[in-house]
Amino acid sequence: EPPVVVSPTPDTEQVESAEAAAKTATPETQPTQTQAAASEQPEISLPATDSAQQPRFHVVKAQENLYRISLKYNIKLSTLQNWNNLEDSGAIFAGMKLWLVPPEKQEK
Repeated sequence: EPPVVVSPTPDTEQVESAEAAAKTATPETQPTQTQAAASEQPEISLPATDSAQQPRFHVVKAQENLYRISLKYNIKLSTLQNWNNLEDSGAIFAGMKLWLVPPEKQEK
């Protein structure tokens, strides 16, 4: 039986050349772990915090609670309570207008 000859595939050639490049790379040319991780993850755009884009108040709908509203607008529950003079977080009702800005920015 004749011997079986296996020629390298492009995949093994690429792996070998990548390994050779890694051996000869200097610390300046090697990507850092942070750079490598950043290139693998998609870019995330964060919502703008400009008050012009965020509503100034929220009208409470049925079945909503202050905790969920605080999550929706990324405002601490205690901050919402203070800005709206609420002693209890359960003291809201459907149709109530809740301020989402500090008192000095509220227009009454």
